[in-house]
Amino acid sequence: PYFILYPFDIFGFFRVIHVKEGELVKLETIAADKDKDNLFISYSGPLNSKGEWQTKIGDKGDYGVTVTVSDGKETVSKMVKIVVE
Repeated sequence: PYFILYPFDIFGFFRVIHVKEGELVKLETIAADKDKDNLFISYSGPLNSKGEWQTKIGDKGDYGVTVTVSDGKETVSKMVKIVVE
């Protein structure tokens, strides 16, 4: 499988997202499989199972999260850095 994080993907490099405290983080993950297998997408915390996180006052800081896509046979993961200002 392969996938893309929107609005852009930097060829597997660490992607950095900047938000302000109180803003919603929402990753739009598009995944495809050449064999057309069903794909499962998962996100590490603090993102929920939909790739979202409603930040709040006090969340300021840097967070490393992993986005993983699997077809049950192969797994692909990419790291995303979220900076809450």
